[in-house]
Amino acid sequence: MDLRKLIEDYLKKAMLMQIATVKNKKPWVASVWYAHDEDWNLYFISRKSRRHSQEIKKNPNIAGAIAIPHTKGSGEKVRGLQFEGTARVTKGKEVKKAVDLYLAKYPLGYVRSTISSK
Repeated sequence: MDLRKLIEDYLKKAMLMQIATVKNKKPWVASVWYAHDEDWNLYFISRKSRRHSQEIKKNPNIAGAIAIPHTKGSGEKVRGLQFEGTARVTKGKEVKKAVDLYLAKYPLGYVRSTISSK
């Protein structure tokens, strides 16, 4: 089994990831839509006012999980990834890269955000 190919397949197929943050020794998990680049950097878009965004600002250490949806239900082998790392706000040229990756994965994302903001 080629582990790199397996991870790349999971990153391409899955759409949601859960990120875990912590504040005052109390954990929090948020589900976010994500995109990734060739180096497996994960990008998500979130409001600065969200609890996970506020907690990342104070403590950038996170854990996360990405699971491939099951089609048959309970009893199927779980397919997914678990990780830990640090999160930060993207800046400069990286913002355009992140948005381009996000819109390539979710082409209707821009349309939905435009409609809902009117």
